[in-house]
Amino acid sequence: MASVQALLRIGQAEDARRLAAQAMAENDERLRQLAQSVNDVFWIYEPQSTRFLYVSPAYEREWMRSADALYADPQEWLSPVHRDDRPLLRQAFDHLASGDGYAVEYRTTLRSGEERWIAERAFPVASQGGQVVRFAGTSQDITARKRADLELLRADRCKDEFLATLAHELRNPLEPIRSAAALLARQHVDGPAVEQKAVSVIERQIDHLTRLVDDLLDVARIHHGKIRLRSEAVRLDEVIGAAVDANRALAEESRLTLRVQVPRNDVWVWGDSVRLTQVFSNLLHNATKFSVAGGIIEIGVRPSEGDKQVAVSVRDEGTGIAADLIDSVFDLFTQGEQSLARDRGGLGIGLSVVRSVIELHGGKVSARSDGIGKGSDFVVTLPTTDAPPAVAAVPIEAPHRTGRRILVVDDNRDAAESLQALLALNGHTVALAFSGQAALEQAARIQPEVVILDIGLPDISGHEVARRLREGSSSAAPLLVALSGYARERDPRDVREAEFDHHLVKPADCATLMDLVWMSGGRPRTRPRPGSCAHGPSREL
Repeated sequence: MASVQALLRIGQAEDARRLAAQAMAENDERLRQLAQSVNDVFWIYEPQSTRFLYVSPAYEREWMRSADALYADPQEWLSPVHRDDRPLLRQAFDHLASGDGYAVEYRTTLRSGEERWIAERAFPVASQGGQVVRFAGTSQDITARKRADLELLRADRCKDEFLATLAHELRNPLEPIRSAAALLARQHVDGPAVEQKAVSVIERQIDHLTRLVDDLLDVARIHHGKIRLRSEAVRLDEVIGAAVDANRALAEESRLTLRVQVPRNDVWVWGDSVRLTQVFSNLLHNATKFSVAGGIIEIGVRPSEGDKQVAVSVRDEGTGIAADLIDSVFDLFTQGEQSLARDRGGLGIGLSVVRSVIELHGGKVSARSDGIGKGSDFVVTLPTTDAPPAVAAVPIEAPHRTGRRILVVDDNRDAAESLQALLALNGHTVALAFSGQAALEQAARIQPEVVILDIGLPDISGHEVARRLREGSSSAAPLLVALSGYARERDPRDVREAEFDHHLVKPADCATLMDLVWMSGGRPRTRPRPGSCAHGPSREL
């Protein structure tokens, strides 16, 4: 009886081994069929013997390399690899001796000369005792993805170039319009109310177009992480006051009441005053656009939850925000439902810029609304800082109002001639040049005290003109003011290298430009310190 049971156990064991072998064979066949059907290369490498134990058929089919040659010489794996990428892959294989895998991307060159991109990963395979004995790897052709990525980068660069060119083309006609509006304002200061109102409308619409251009460019800068903050201790009431002043005329035109409740001198934040002013100006502009005549816009400041934080609220009684838009109101190009007239429309950019700039300051912004027709409340939270040490005021001698010799250089004749008329109206002697070479000739003839120079000239760039003026000037160098329609991140570096004293972006604020001219005078011929180039408050790059 015992012998029969033993024979049965032996038979069962044989059946189990046969079934296991059959299952393993079927599994190997499935793996073989899988390896043959895909274009990715699968391989097994043994670091102790530094040889390949297996490579899938795709190696010969897709890479057009001999598997037998690879088994005979593992260095054959490097043969199709681009010579600049071989050190990277060799280092990755050497690293396998430590028992860790790797993930790299490299280029290969087929026998046909075609270049392909490969994404390769190696995974350790351990024995039952836990020791890494070999590595399994996959080599995937990612050429299509790489080409798509490169195409996206190219398209992104084209988009940035387009935005910069668009801004330039929009800013250039705005410059003579602004100068002409300033001329009209001077000539009709005591004129009929209808003429004064017309000038006011022109000035406000110029500001509106300038805001749209600035926001459009800021989106591209933020997307690429190119927004640069010039942070310092800033009085919150001054920042909000500047934003209120920028929107006061629009609010009055819309018959809106601005109520500002901001403590004076008490709250300081660490940030970029220009960018923070932009934030609150955008929020006020948004509140003004979506408020109805007779409404109230309130700007308030209160301590926020947590240590050393302050919350600024911009509340309106306007059209409100639909519940389904609250979570996305700060997303790029998000807008509520618009009427066909689009009298309150826009590009859907301003609030996205607000959120990005506030986050760069370590703060946050949120929106609340009880629904359509019930107004909205935007709350900006910022970290506060201590007030800087008091510095004794140094009296500054007022400039002598003596007319300056000024050279205006711009290939846009309307811009140059309207600015000439405005400067002449303020008592200055103004010469014009419409090209870089003409500017150098005029400068040698009249020895200007101030040169207002467009950067994009047809023959010689404004940067080169500025350098030659510096090199050819006497001990009293002229004040060089760059005036440009371009506002890309590289411009400030170019401005410093060309030794400009100030940089204004078109359309420049006329009051800022006049202040720079009046404050000018003979100065020693010295090169500005790196990073010390001044920027007018008209619009910083």
